[in-house]
Order: sequence, then structure tokens, then C-alpha cells
Amino acid sequence: YVSDWWEEYIYLRGRGPIMVNSNYYAMDFLYVFPTSIQAARAGNAIHAIMLYRRKLDRAQIKPLMLLHTIPMCSAQYERMFNTSRVPGVDTDILQHTNESKHIAVYHKGRFYKVWMFYDGRLLLPREIEQQM
Repeated sequence: YVSDWWEEYIYLRGRGPIMVNSNYYAMDFLYVFPTSIQAARAGNAIHAIMLYRRKLDRAQIKPLMLLHTIPMCSAQYERMFNTSRVPGVDTDILQHTNESKHIAVYHKGRFYKVWMFYDGRLLLPREIEQQM
């Protein structure tokens, strides 16, 4: 199957920057911005993504359907979260953890660990904004 080949030769052996070439991405709004405060927009977007992650963890996401009849493969959903590519000499490896309580934020050449939960509760958008 092509996904195995793609994973090994393009994703794990490829040496191009994955962050800009292969990662999932999201946009909060395309033409209208509810606020010009970038941290507030990030807080809202991250919170929505974390709600989606919760649905994935609880198996509440219905498969995408081709022509409303054929379910698309959802095997990669598991890797959307909690997965890192660890560099190797010729081939990198994927490291997947079952649970994570933080996200990584890249800003001006640095990575930051940002906690998403407090006392077992997902942070609200405003609380995430305050950490940005």
C-alpha cells in the first residue's frame, strides 16, 4: 500500500523540513478576524483542536466518506497527536505516547512546552491565551 512507502521514503527518510512541508495545519478564520490579538486567536484555535482531540480519544469522530458511501481510512488519526519524529542516521523513527498534557509551541526559533490542563480540566481559550 502506498502509505507504507510514503511514510518510510518520504516522511522518515526525507531530510526536508517536516514542520512546513508535511504537518497538519489549521486556520481560525480565512477572511474575518474576530480579534487582532494573536494570542487570543491562538487560544481559541488550540482549544478547538484540543476538543477535537478529546473526540478522537473517545472514538466519537465518524469516518470521512467518499461519495457518502465509502469510508476513508482513518488509521492516521492516531498520529495526529502525541507523535514525534525522532532523527536517525538513515531513517527516522516515530515515537507515539498514549497521553500528553501539553503542546509544543514554536516561536522565534524556540520551542515552548505549554500545559493544556489544570486540575484534570482542559484549559479555557482565555487561559491558553494567557500562556502564550
